[in-house]
Amino acid sequence: MDLYKTDFFARLIVTEAGKIVREKIQQKLDINTKKNAHDFVTNIDKTVEQFLTSQILKYFPNANIISEEGYGNSNSLSQNEITWVIDPIDGTSDLVYLKKDFAVVLSVYEYNKGKIVYINDVMNNKLYHSLDGYGCFENDIKFETRPQRPLIDSAIFSRFDFLDVNRSHSSDLIRKARSLASMSCASLGMVALAKGEVDGMINKGNMKPWDILPGMAFAKEANVKFLTTQGKEYNYSSNDDIIAAGNGLIEEMLNITKNN
Repeated sequence: MDLYKTDFFARLIVTEAGKIVREKIQQKLDINTKKNAHDFVTNIDKTVEQFLTSQILKYFPNANIISEEGYGNSNSLSQNEITWVIDPIDGTSDLVYLKKDFAVVLSVYEYNKGKIVYINDVMNNKLYHSLDGYGCFENDIKFETRPQRPLIDSAIFSRFDFLDVNRSHSSDLIRKARSLASMSCASLGMVALAKGEVDGMINKGNMKPWDILPGMAFAKEANVKFLTTQGKEYNYSSNDDIIAAGNGLIEEMLNITKNN
């Protein structure tokens, strides 16, 4: 893969996708639900995904594409070729209710490694971008070095259904942290994690590829580590719960979560 040409192409289409969102969001939304009453899919999700997949296949006819709404052609990363991972609208419920705090997400993996990530925070005019070996950027300005804080000074994200039953010792973890953090949607939450606005995360495993792969590649470029709550290397297809943080903090977190 030509990293720079592919990156340039990815930037063009994810920027154009943002323009489509801005136009469509002013019109009446066609809203349907999937698994539950708040698992929305809209005409914008479908239009954006169809645009992105068609553009990729136009210039990369043999592309392996994982995408949420069914316009892709694969369910897993290719072992031998590049894979495009698309979440056309990450945070569709925020689009429906708030018309903000959602993102168009596009990433490129090669040999199971995230090489290029774009997270287009459309309504806030922020284009987040990571390039393997070069770091993370917001509107082409490189992120500062991520702060490293001990658990007592850290804001940790956890799911409320985890806290309710102390799953993976999540409640024990939050009680020792500075505060409980929130994430507007998966990709923008990973941006916050990469910036150090959120210090650590505990979450479920076995996520859909488009929910975890782009954001994980982005945060890893800011030296965030991803492990299971038992300290093993995290695999996106695993059912094991996941923690993420910088080097020092993740060890403190493991001291608590490993006691399962």
